Amino acid sequence: MDTKSKNRVFLIIWLLLVTFGLNSLGLLLVHGEEYLGKDYFDTYNFQENLDEFKQVLSIVELNDVKKSDVMAKLTVSDSEIKAYRNNTTYLNNEKMQIENAYAKTIDKAKASGDQKQVKSLKAERDKKIAEAEDRFHKDDNYIKGKILKNKERSVDKFFNRKKELRPEWMAEQELFLYYFKNSKTGQVFTNLPDGQSFEDIPKNKLLFVKNNITIANIDFDYLNTIFSDIPQGYDQETKDILKSFATPFRGTIGVQSPLPEESAFTVQYKQFNHEKTVFYFMIFMGIIAFIVSLILWKRHRVSEHFVNEKWQSLYNRIPIDICIAALFLSLYMTLLFLMDYSDVVLYATLFGKIKAMIWRVIVVTVTLLQWLFLVTRFRKTDDGFQIWKTSIIYKMFESFMDIAVDIGTGVKTFVLLFIVFCTGIGIPIVINIPQLFPIYVVLFMVITLPALLIVMKRIGHFNRVVQNTEDLVNGKAVPDLAFKGRSGIARLAKNINVLKHGVKVSQEKQAKSERLKTELITNVSHDLRTPLTSIITYAELLKSPDITEDERKTYIEVIDRKSKRLKVLIDDLFEASKMASGAVELIKEKVDLVQLLQQTLAENDERITESKLTFRVYTLEQPIYAIVDGQKLWRVFDNLIGNILKYSLENTRVYIAIMKENGKAVITFKNITKYELSGNIDELFERFKRGDTSRHTEGSGLGLAIAKSIVDLHGGSMDIDVDGDLFKVTVRLATV
Repeated sequence: MDTKSKNRVFLIIWLLLVTFGLNSLGLLLVHGEEYLGKDYFDTYNFQENLDEFKQVLSIVELNDVKKSDVMAKLTVSDSEIKAYRNNTTYLNNEKMQIENAYAKTIDKAKASGDQKQVKSLKAERDKKIAEAEDRFHKDDNYIKGKILKNKERSVDKFFNRKKELRPEWMAEQELFLYYFKNSKTGQVFTNLPDGQSFEDIPKNKLLFVKNNITIANIDFDYLNTIFSDIPQGYDQETKDILKSFATPFRGTIGVQSPLPEESAFTVQYKQFNHEKTVFYFMIFMGIIAFIVSLILWKRHRVSEHFVNEKWQSLYNRIPIDICIAALFLSLYMTLLFLMDYSDVVLYATLFGKIKAMIWRVIVVTVTLLQWLFLVTRFRKTDDGFQIWKTSIIYKMFESFMDIAVDIGTGVKTFVLLFIVFCTGIGIPIVINIPQLFPIYVVLFMVITLPALLIVMKRIGHFNRVVQNTEDLVNGKAVPDLAFKGRSGIARLAKNINVLKHGVKVSQEKQAKSERLKTELITNVSHDLRTPLTSIITYAELLKSPDITEDERKTYIEVIDRKSKRLKVLIDDLFEASKMASGAVELIKEKVDLVQLLQQTLAENDERITESKLTFRVYTLEQPIYAIVDGQKLWRVFDNLIGNILKYSLENTRVYIAIMKENGKAVITFKNITKYELSGNIDELFERFKRGDTSRHTEGSGLGLAIAKSIVDLHGGSMDIDVDGDLFKVTVRLATV
């Protein structure tokens, strides 16, 4: 036998062992209370037989009440007579009896054509009915007799039942022994031999003995079963009278040995002992089998024989909640088989037992495989939550959340689906009840048909939206989508229109950015190359031995000036890059902006005096405080004043003002430019953008860009306004 076949045989043996062990454990759980430490006399069947014997003993043997004594105590009260009259059922029954008594005679007279006799019989019948009505309403003795008759019937019922129980009582005495004494009179009732008590009987002759049993000669519970067919109320007095004769008895009941042959009790006794023996054997063998299966599981790693990559891969594709539900269903089926196992063991044929065991092996195997696959699935994943994302419940939750985004669309969809559903349900109803067809047609025309038209209209609108988006993807110029209302599709069409225009604006901005980027590269190259070229040229001239000392000094001075110029350009470029990226640490503190502006003007006083410009500065007497980085903000003011000095038209006025508006400091710089500015003022904030497009001035073109970046980092704003040659910069900062 090859290794593969040996493994299969081993697995089958292991499955038989574990299934047998689990079944035995199920047998222990379900029937352990019934068999463990118990005998037949603890069973429900025996207790039922014992209770029945006590009832028969109470009624037949211990009860010595005479029928005449019970009859003599029957009475009829005025309230009972009144209640009898109020119940018209009794009168109607009596009238019906009279009518039935005359019915056949009248029919015969009608058949013979003797109308005179028919008339006479009807008159006689009606007279008796009238007499019965008269007696019923006026004669108390008549009503009293009727009630007494019903009560006597209940008494007869009790004593007739007592006679009927006599044969059963005689049969019960073959099984049970009893000894009871009247607690009041001391009278003894027993079926033991004369002069004997239970103490005189050897213990091996008694299978069961119960002492100190108290019963009455009237079993009250048994009375209810006897009088079950007596008219309501008329048995109660009989019960009360019988209870008045009740006397307590105290004694002992036992079961003698040997048991009588062929009795149902003996069969039950032997059957229980057989079942108990089988139960203990199955539990013992099942525990051994289960322990052996656990040892084999651990020693031979049985789980590795069940799980393989191919089946595990297929199992992992199933939604996790379906896997868990299937496992619970399989566990439930396994428990059902285990709970039913005792019947198979005790009563089934050999073929039935084999068949049952095969089914149980199959169920246990399926459950075990599901458990192993599930555990392996969780064990081999790093993110358990990712597994739950594959569940149907999670997907339903996601779908619900998607619906919740637009409740209106979800509700409308459900309403339309409900209408279609009701329309379909209505078809079989109309087929079974054709009378409803006109109503169905009216409802179809009024509700279903408009709903279908709405659905078709929505689908058409949705298809137009899809086609429009496809045209946009393909680069075609398409008109805006028409939309109406606030439905989900209408909002989608509106958003697509907005998105289309946004893409167009974005493309224009991108084109502008590309153009500015090109200009930036050109300007940077020009501004950096000009001083660098001068440095290289004059450095080469310095190498010439023919130059004079004055020329050498001149060349060195030019190289020094151009080097400083190059350094300024490079420093400004790095500064602008740092500002734009936000990689600047601000050291903020409380600063007086009025004083800071005056300080900046003072530091530039020499340049201002040398310029041909007239400065008009308007400041407040009181300070304006703001939480800012004073050094960086000084750079803003210095750059703006520097721009004014470089690009203002000679012999013009410059206006600088600082004020406070709505909790913000507003600083304005106004001057007349010497160069004509382009219409797009936003480009003035771009790097290396100058008012002097010929780039003959000494500026770097980074002043405004650096200034704006600093203001933005402070959470303020910097705006430029151009009106002809008037150039205005407005800086706004939050104050404290």
